[in-house]
Amino acid sequence: MAECEFSTMLSPYYDGELSPLEHERVEQHILDCQDCALELERMHAISRALSTLIVPDAAPMLADGPRSPDKTLEEIALARFGRRMTAVAAAVLAASVIRWSFVSQRPAASAPTASISNWERAAIDPDPATNTIVASTADTSTADTQFDDFLARDLSGGEP
Repeated sequence: MAECEFSTMLSPYYDGELSPLEHERVEQHILDCQDCALELERMHAISRALSTLIVPDAAPMLADGPRSPDKTLEEIALARFGRRMTAVAAAVLAASVIRWSFVSQRPAASAPTASISNWERAAIDPDPATNTIVASTADTSTADTQFDDFLARDLSGGEP
């Protein structure tokens, strides 16, 4: 259809939305313009085709309209809380795995064992099964005595 000044008025004319004066002007124009008359006939054909369509009924559950949710506000709040806690747990797990992977990749620091005295060794790792720590053949004191020495040195600033 060639662009006509009345082409924008055809749809409102067909729908009955024009004022009586505009309606009369469009009717007079349609008698003279074949393109507009043809376009108006197409609108009629589309309306007839659509009116013959069979529209299926809505599903029974939709026939009553929207329903209120079956869940109470407390159940909804509990579900939201559960989802949030799940997200927090996942974040903690991910952070722990990342931290563990960095720690496990570091080489273990080897402490010089020769420079640790018996009382320091007793303070760090006393063996309760035997209650003795033997670092050399000259010193065979019990773990309790060595631990007591450690505390005394620590509290006195190094003096026994």
